[in-house]
Amino acid sequence: MRKFASQSTGLLLVLLSCAAPFPADSIGAEPQSASVPDATLRAAVCPIVYPDDLTPGNHGIHYTFFGNAFFINSQGYLVTAAHVLQTFRDGGQPYILVDRPNAPPQTVKANIIGIDWTRDVAVLRAMPNPFEGQFRVAFLPLASKRVVPGDAIIGTALHPAN
Repeated sequence: MRKFASQSTGLLLVLLSCAAPFPADSIGAEPQSASVPDATLRAAVCPIVYPDDLTPGNHGIHYTFFGNAFFINSQGYLVTAAHVLQTFRDGGQPYILVDRPNAPPQTVKANIIGIDWTRDVAVLRAMPNPFEGQFRVAFLPLASKRVVPGDAIIGTALHPAN
């Protein structure tokens, strides 16, 4: 099992596991139909993949899909469910798939910052930071208060086409 890098990382994971999912108003939009997700929501969610080839071929990137993560700030930090990273528990490097304007998606390393297997939450950091490059990315800030019954929340997932 991967140990936390520091007490602050451990505290961050505890806070994230207790934090509410992002409410609809935290991204400045009303809840959308499940079939037409908000562009900000789409740009914040990234598939977690493992590239099967070292270089893209004529038909693009070949990879294995594991699940999704979402950006929580512009420093490149992401949150995902810990079980999505189960395959990387004994080593290996997860990547995220990020969109680029007028170009095919690109893989970016997603370093594991910390994992809380008990609460099924993990924090990753994309390196290099996609917010500093030519990528279509956005982030969804975590809610500052817990969700209560009746609050609107948004849930989404991506499954890459290939």
